[in-house]
Amino acid sequence: MEEYHRLVEILKTNGKLRTERGTDILYKVSPDGEKGYLDKREALVGHADEQDIRKNPQNYPQNIVDNADTMFPVIGEADRYEYNGIPVGVLRKKMGWINCNMHPEILTENLFIPAEGEERDIPVKCYRKAGKEKNRPCLIFIHGGGFIAGSVEVVENPCKGIADKANAVVLSVDYRLAPEHPFPAGLEDCMNVIKWAYENAEKLGIDPNKIGVAGDSAGGNLAAACTLKDRDEQAGRIRYQALLYATLMRGNGSDHPGYSWKLENYINKANDPYITNAATWIRDCAPMIDICYVQAADCKNPYISPVDARDKSGLPKTLICTAEYDYLRAECDYYARFLKEAGTSVRNICYGGVGHAFLDKYGFYPQAEDCAEEIAKDLRNL
Repeated sequence: MEEYHRLVEILKTNGKLRTERGTDILYKVSPDGEKGYLDKREALVGHADEQDIRKNPQNYPQNIVDNADTMFPVIGEADRYEYNGIPVGVLRKKMGWINCNMHPEILTENLFIPAEGEERDIPVKCYRKAGKEKNRPCLIFIHGGGFIAGSVEVVENPCKGIADKANAVVLSVDYRLAPEHPFPAGLEDCMNVIKWAYENAEKLGIDPNKIGVAGDSAGGNLAAACTLKDRDEQAGRIRYQALLYATLMRGNGSDHPGYSWKLENYINKANDPYITNAATWIRDCAPMIDICYVQAADCKNPYISPVDARDKSGLPKTLICTAEYDYLRAECDYYARFLKEAGTSVRNICYGGVGHAFLDKYGFYPQAEDCAEEIAKDLRNL
């Protein structure tokens, strides 16, 4: 772990500011690599060979060995659930990553939050340091998974990291998933948890004026939607948002002036086919999200497609984090530009060498821990 911690320390100071697509970006190159190539850990994961991992586990980092069954799952009959031709069960089986508990001292509590106007509860994981300290900052975290998959278990260790680094109370929402529960079910669950945290601040030991929301991928979409909805309701509950490689737009962006996605924007010095795949596969998954999550709703609804919000003013301090080899980087940069033009305080960080869902590799990818530290830094300064 000594080498891992050394790489985490490098990332704290190796960022270089540049301007792309009308927004300022702090680019953090891979701490032991160079621009235009995959991070060494991402390359190991991306080019992993199942037979070699199982035959020669000693040649691989332990975290890859631990996730062999995740990368190469056995698909049983119970996993063959489909919805309108979408292999939902198989996709759920393939998503997720067993990551590392770097903060075993953080306390974990299972909470059940009443759903407003309904006879059911919303499961929530609560993470905090020991002690009865009051007025801590609070972060509501929303996991990713394309709106159809993912779990609070996958993001547990990043949430513990944020709770530790920021001395914050972190609430991770086990929201309802599509296609069984399409829009707006997941959004309603997340909003209910935000409202409950605000109204029960004293019970939680948090400062109601220091509540933030964060999410990765589809969770980043829900975090952005919650922030817009809180602004539209003039509630003032959310004072900060962290959007991690978030999906913020429906469609290919052709109807959005100034938006540009090109494969040649991804520097690929080794002509690595994995980089091409990493930069395009989410684009190819877009119809699945429309079928499973959007369903009969208007895909231009700003609570589905935050980029389509006509008014982007009055939003709180924002952190946007992207991965260099991720299709969603362009739309995150596009959203960051609009927020800045609307007067929002925005920090935009791009992690070099990695692809989508790098936060899942907490304790293995130093970029994941650095991302947690960047969020914690903002929470400490709310």
